[in-house]
Amino acid sequence: MSKFHLVVLIVAACLSGMIIDHRLVDSPKEITASASDSDNLYIWYAGYNDEYFGDNLPRDTVITQEKIDSDSLANTVFNKSDKRFHIRFNSMYPIGSRLSHLILLHEQCHIETYDEPMNDNDAEPDHGPRWRACMLRLETMGAWRRLLIDNYKGN
Repeated sequence: MSKFHLVVLIVAACLSGMIIDHRLVDSPKEITASASDSDNLYIWYAGYNDEYFGDNLPRDTVITQEKIDSDSLANTVFNKSDKRFHIRFNSMYPIGSRLSHLILLHEQCHIETYDEPMNDNDAEPDHGPRWRACMLRLETMGAWRRLLIDNYKGN
């Protein structure tokens, strides 16, 4: 899908009243070109939520690009004050769209398994059995193939 078609889809959805908040838009199943715009992250999140998570992840997740610890490309936290998940991409590391997609799916598995036992520093969910099962489910559903193999067609 071209950027033009994506814009037309979003404008049509806005005019029809389907979108009240840009973070609630459903995305097309195709990968768009740039991850530099945080709106793309919301669109990709919504599309992956539909495609891989049965639309069971919260639709009001906040996605930001900010400076976080230098050991992380991104992390996911639950903010108790606003009662929403926050996926934070590390602005210290500019990354391309392919890696942004992979990281986003990784973080969405953290949201799905957020009640999994915590790691030693008690700051974020561990990469335990349920998180690993989520990542393996994405593999069986073709997420990694689409991002790492099939997306090279025509590039």
